[in-house]
Amino acid sequence: MSFSQSGVYSNAMDAGTAAICGALAGSAGTVLAALATGWAQRESSRIGVRAEYQRDRRQSRHENYRKFIAAADEIKDLTLYQWTPLTGPETTTPEEIVRITELANELRAILVEVQLAGPTRVIEIAGTVYVACKQLSMTLEGLTGLPEATGQPDRTLARESLCEWTRASANLLSESLGAMKVIALNVLEDDGISRSRY
Repeated sequence: MSFSQSGVYSNAMDAGTAAICGALAGSAGTVLAALATGWAQRESSRIGVRAEYQRDRRQSRHENYRKFIAAADEIKDLTLYQWTPLTGPETTTPEEIVRITELANELRAILVEVQLAGPTRVIEIAGTVYVACKQLSMTLEGLTGLPEATGQPDRTLARESLCEWTRASANLLSESLGAMKVIALNVLEDDGISRSRY
């Protein structure tokens, strides 16, 4: 506060201080608004990049899961759906066994892609599907390589054992493939916004 020579109170200094304070407040508000705008733009850009990444990842997973499931489904069609309770695995033709072996070998390469795409839950069930397909392939090859068991108990027992193992592998394939389809569908439907359970 200051008084002029005539003793009148002067507001000149207070007006100047107020102007400086107003200018500082305005500058601070402008700087804060610019920082907030920059942060919002970075966040928006980050969210856009994340959404694009998730879309690409979902598309890659979809393709890998589709190839894997299609090959396993074909093995299942060549085995489980063609066997009757009376005939079983022994009715599988040599051509079908060759195809099953080819598909089981293809599954191994596709399994690597599924493992890279994840997530853990799909990796685990895909591994079970692969093991069942590989066991089917090996036991069917074993059945064709086993000579007829005409009157020889050891060969009869070996044939029965291989047939049981083949049926068990086919059942494991059927169950695990069904589970994989459900899990893979849930993973692909995950929107990436909610916390993933997989």
